Amino acid sequence: MRSRDLAASLLLFSGAAALIYEVLWFKRFTHVWGSSSLAMAAVMAAFLLGLGLGAWLLGRLADRLPSPLAAFAVCEAGIGAWAVGMGVWLDWLRAAYGALYPPLAHLPHLRAALEVVLAFAALGPPCVLMGATLPLMVREFVPRGEGLGVSTARFYAWNTLGGALGCTLAGFVLLPTLGLGGTRWIAVGTNAAVVVGASLLAGRVARERAEAAEAAERSEAVEEPKGQRVIPPRPAGRGLIPLAAVTTGAGALLLQLVWARQLALILGGSTYAFSAMLALVLAGIGMGSLLLPRILARGLEPIHVLGLTVVFLSGSAVAGQYALPLLTLAVGDLTGLRAAPGFNAALCLGASAFLQLLPCLAGGIVFPLLIHLTGRRRETAGAAVGAVTFWNTLGTSGGVLIAQALLVPWFGTRVTLVIALALYLIAFALVAARAEPMTRNPALALALAGVGLIAWSTPSHDPRITERGLFVYGPAGRDVLEAAAVLYHREGAASNVLVTGLRGEVSLRVNGKVDASTFDTDQATQLGSAYLSRFLRPHARDILVVGFGSGATAGASLLFPRTRVTCAEIEPAVFEASAHFSVMNHAPQRSPNFQILFEDGRAHLQGTHETYDMIITEPSNPWMAGVSNLFTLEFYELARERLNDDGLLAQWIQTYAITPEEYGMLLRTLREVFGEIALFRLTPGDTLVVAARRELLPSRTDVKVAQDMVDGLPAVTADLRRVLGDTDVASLLLRYLLLGEPQMHALFAGQPVQTDDDLRLEFQAPLSLYSKRNVRGGDLDRILLGAVHETWARALVERLRCGPRQVNALIRLYDDLRAAGIDRTAHSLLRLALEVDPGHPRLVAERLIHDRGAADEEADVDLLLLHSLGEALRVARAWQEAGHHARAAALLERLIEQRPGSATARAWAAVSLQALGRLDEATAALSEAVEIDPLNQAVLSALRSLRP
Repeated sequence: MRSRDLAASLLLFSGAAALIYEVLWFKRFTHVWGSSSLAMAAVMAAFLLGLGLGAWLLGRLADRLPSPLAAFAVCEAGIGAWAVGMGVWLDWLRAAYGALYPPLAHLPHLRAALEVVLAFAALGPPCVLMGATLPLMVREFVPRGEGLGVSTARFYAWNTLGGALGCTLAGFVLLPTLGLGGTRWIAVGTNAAVVVGASLLAGRVARERAEAAEAAERSEAVEEPKGQRVIPPRPAGRGLIPLAAVTTGAGALLLQLVWARQLALILGGSTYAFSAMLALVLAGIGMGSLLLPRILARGLEPIHVLGLTVVFLSGSAVAGQYALPLLTLAVGDLTGLRAAPGFNAALCLGASAFLQLLPCLAGGIVFPLLIHLTGRRRETAGAAVGAVTFWNTLGTSGGVLIAQALLVPWFGTRVTLVIALALYLIAFALVAARAEPMTRNPALALALAGVGLIAWSTPSHDPRITERGLFVYGPAGRDVLEAAAVLYHREGAASNVLVTGLRGEVSLRVNGKVDASTFDTDQATQLGSAYLSRFLRPHARDILVVGFGSGATAGASLLFPRTRVTCAEIEPAVFEASAHFSVMNHAPQRSPNFQILFEDGRAHLQGTHETYDMIITEPSNPWMAGVSNLFTLEFYELARERLNDDGLLAQWIQTYAITPEEYGMLLRTLREVFGEIALFRLTPGDTLVVAARRELLPSRTDVKVAQDMVDGLPAVTADLRRVLGDTDVASLLLRYLLLGEPQMHALFAGQPVQTDDDLRLEFQAPLSLYSKRNVRGGDLDRILLGAVHETWARALVERLRCGPRQVNALIRLYDDLRAAGIDRTAHSLLRLALEVDPGHPRLVAERLIHDRGAADEEADVDLLLLHSLGEALRVARAWQEAGHHARAAALLERLIEQRPGSATARAWAAVSLQALGRLDEATAALSEAVEIDPLNQAVLSALRSLRP
């Protein structure tokens, strides 16, 4: 194999390692200062700036080195060594961030600028070395007589394709299976292999050149090695190449951000969507770079190639926007197949390719073509490649900061896309500005017309089509929003926020998924999280809410006197949209005791010195990229440090789209940090897990304090009655506090602890989202109900000193257990309820129906006939359906005596009498029922069943 081919393979593996590191370090930085758009932009800017500086500084040095390939090996060794010790730098960054955050908590843009500096301190050295690898390799192997752009294109292509490979492996294979730690060692091992390969290749190249020099001395005329013959660039346009590199770099980064946002709407905001987007961008750029030598070999004028490439890039990017609604529908139709990891990866990569592959192919041509247009040769190859790389990455660094801080939040993705494509056209105009008039004038006209055409032709999309969340809801979600009114829509800094109104109900969608609504179940979750956790700690004053949503949790918390609420919400548009939920959120923004921080909740806990009495964390689902950081051991340890001694953590966890094993892992993680945990079942799909270092259950005094507060707050009373069905604090605790730690033990026993290093939740949860077994959450909810035990309910009854006023709470739980088929536990709960209120008609009726061995059935029947004829009638019907017709007939006869005008009792009596063979009596009873009410449903049913 030729030395140049071996060098290309080294760049392939070098690029793979570099992108693995990029993915790793980005995830590591989310553990330092969260996943907000500005924080991630700061990390990306620092990373890119390091690459550019390395290319520029070491690229200039490459032209003076005797063996650039040996320097390449040193760079790879340095990258691996720094990666091994990166944890030390991250620990230092956490300490520095903790010192800087408090004074800058309300100055996000200034804090982002400092984050760039801090991130560069940690990432700068390895990124400088990464940036040097391409100019060093090009300088070593560019042949005499071959255009610099051709050699650069080949090496850049293989390096970028390696990056695509590394990104794909990291995002779909390594991180899900090995976690951050294991994946890091794979990248370090790849660096080591590249170092060995480069060292061996450097020796081989030295020998080859020594042999060539000896042969040259023996020969009178040595033919100079020739590269591929291409038309050299005209020198007139070279002076503006750096500026063109800046604009194309910025344009490329803006396109990448636009596609990332759009793919989050199509595929869902999981880590798989981001990995697919980045992998396809890199693959497209790499393949495009491979095309450049073939294009230039055809003898085309380089500046004409640039113009055609920019036109193709712009046209294909705009065409992809027209296909966006169709792509959204197509992916939605395939959601049922995405539980398979292989199919999910293929679908993510396919959707990404459909949207961005063609523009990226063209983008891959532009960068090496700009290097070709510099007109440099082998002697200054390192400096030329380094300079263009520096200016290009300077554009990308600035582009990511401007886009995240300004363009997308203020103008949206459509305008950002137009600006990105306009930057490419401007770059073409800059290169052509000093060319000959025959080239310059048409080029400038093309650029000007192109900007106008792009602005005119780039489509806008109805959010009711592109933001329906079909990646979650599948084909069933197609028609949901067609008749809905758009009340609010904004493409925010981190996500798209849509509020719709339909038939009196209001829904808040974040990137297409409903995160809050005025539906009863959502209100039970949002308001229940505030009220039920407060009943455990009625004296709580300082509360942190992670995730604003509709604002209901924050607003309900503020209804209690002397309460201060701080809310960390990563997306400002969510806060703006909450104005449409004033019917339920009590307008927290109007309270002087409310503070909103547009910040990642973990970043706030990492940096603040404040402590809280209660932390209510309601992030979105853990399958979304970055959200799983709020479910790890390290996050809960942070929360514990920020809680006062008697503080309480309340963590919302859904029971749908999650496996029992994943749910158990979250419970185990919470239990690992806190000494006490318990579980509220808010709805069949939502739970609130509460945790504390001290005893969780309130004292009787605490319950009385909570009840007095509720009774004195009409707004709270109205909420509780409307959403949770009761205003009695003890009843609500008895009804919803489903499990204590002993009952939860079987759910998390044997499950691993979720840590920052172990990313199984972030990668497995998106697949669980599409598992048919987990979509509705019925299986997990039944498992939770199955864990209920009479001893826990009894402990609550005794602790809360429950009496007949609270027995309805036990009845509702009993009904849930019966509906789930958990009869044994339901029966034990029935006995407990009868101890609390022995004469409750409903309980007596249930004992008659389900406990045939009851001590005194006749006394129970007498009680029902005295206090509740309706319950007596229900018992008779149940006996009848169970085939106990003699018992049913006797009870119905007594019912008829007390209620002669009951057509239902007579009709049902007729059915049992017939079953007992007493046909004459059955006929008489039915005739009397018909005479009383011929249209009664029971009468009509009896007529059908007794018809000869």
